[in-house]
Parts: sequence; C-alpha cells; structure tokens
Amino acid sequence: MTWAEKVEYIFNRRKPQKLEQMSEMVNNSMEFISADDEKMEYTVEIRIQKWMENPRNELHGGVCCTFFDTTTALASIALAGEKTVATVDLYTNFIARMPGSETLVIKTKVVKAGRTFTRLSAEAHSKESGKLIATCMSNYTVLNEAHLGKY
Repeated sequence: MTWAEKVEYIFNRRKPQKLEQMSEMVNNSMEFISADDEKMEYTVEIRIQKWMENPRNELHGGVCCTFFDTTTALASIALAGEKTVATVDLYTNFIARMPGSETLVIKTKVVKAGRTFTRLSAEAHSKESGKLIATCMSNYTVLNEAHLGKY
C-alpha cells in the first residue's frame, strides 16, 4: 500500500485504532479530498460548525490547532506503520481570521521522514476566499517498545 493509500485508509476508517481518542465531532466534520505520493502531501476539507467558532463567529484558534495536530498525526501514522507516534511539538502561525460560515482546506506535507523522527508542515486556507488562514510546522517521534506505557 502506498503512503497516499495508507493516509486515505486511516482517514476513512473513522475511528482509526491509533486515534481512538479523536473526538467524533472533529472526525465527522473532516472530508478527505486527495493525497499525492510524489509530493508526500494530502488535503482535507473541514466544514466549520458553530461549536468551532469563537465569540466573534470566527474559526477558534485552538480548534485550528486541533485540526493541524490531527492532520499531521495521520500523515505521521501512515509513515510509521505499526509503530506508535507522538507529537513532539506543533508551531502554528495565525495569518488571517476566517468567518465560521466558511470551509477550511488543510494541505499537509511530509517535510522529512526519518526512522525515528518526522517533520511535517500544513497550511490552512479558506475554500471560499482562497485566503491563507494559518500555517503549521510539527514534529513527531516514533516510539519504540521501551517508551510504551511510561508516560
């Protein structure tokens, strides 16, 4: 199975084994669009729901970070195979505000995939305006047997 096929498979399982803690609300609002093996990137769309808005009826920054963590985790899991991954860090830059009535498009890209460490980037755009909303850089570590159950 190619990396792109793995990402789509994991995404469409709805309750991936390694993401059982993922909120059903988050999971049900995301739609897989495409994946590209050569570019090592994939795209999802997220219908912004009322609970995802801040008091100004815009996409809440914390929700945007959750989507970045979710999309970069899926890409990292697809690379790790049967091993467990953990987020090391997630840096988010907020560029513009987005009305809650719009759809968010997130493109996630593998920057560097190593044996024990993966670096990913993601960009979030408004589907309606095409405006860049936020960017993300994230690092994941692949946990070995010695790490499991210690944290």
